[in-house]
Amino acid sequence: MKKSTIAVLADGVGGLGTVVASASTRPPRNILVWFHISIRLRHIKQMAPSMAALFTGTAVEKALREKLPNIRHQMWNGQGRAAVGRMRECFQGTRDVPPSIPADDTKRVGRFRQHLIDLRDYLYNNGNDLTDYGKARRDSLRISSAPAESGMNHLINQRISKRQPMRWSADGAHALLQVRCAVFDNRMEALFREWFPKFRATPPRDPAVAA
Repeated sequence: MKKSTIAVLADGVGGLGTVVASASTRPPRNILVWFHISIRLRHIKQMAPSMAALFTGTAVEKALREKLPNIRHQMWNGQGRAAVGRMRECFQGTRDVPPSIPADDTKRVGRFRQHLIDLRDYLYNNGNDLTDYGKARRDSLRISSAPAESGMNHLINQRISKRQPMRWSADGAHALLQVRCAVFDNRMEALFREWFPKFRATPPRDPAVAA
């Protein structure tokens, strides 16, 4: 019988993978959630046209208009190294800002370059957790932790949200979450019957009939 591999979808923080690894007999496979790559790419993509306009008539403009838009496609299809190479080319090309560019635009170029550095460092730090997201999607595999996060928000926020004027101890919050999970999974009555076998053994009497 072939043993399955546990996949851990996370944002690059190693804590979740460590917890799963400690509870599993086999090393889990860590996968970097696509959303956290996409949100960093969005900042770069939004600034690219205005950056290209500042370097009109140069090789940098061509790279920003033709090569930079393909970074998302490469990352989606598991070509992380090629994407980093394109980002490096754009970063180096925008290093020397033309003296005719106003000071405000020079600052914008600096922010653009910082976005490139942030994404590059993020990919370097989590390079082993990248995958071919396009193939995974076609194979109906998970590439996002959104369903789990949505479920946790539903379970937690209704009673433990910061907007609620109440405080919870660790034990109290743990007990409350067990109840919330049981209600969410429609297991609450079954659990009660384990403790109280006669719980709802007979349907409640209709007051109108009793009268």
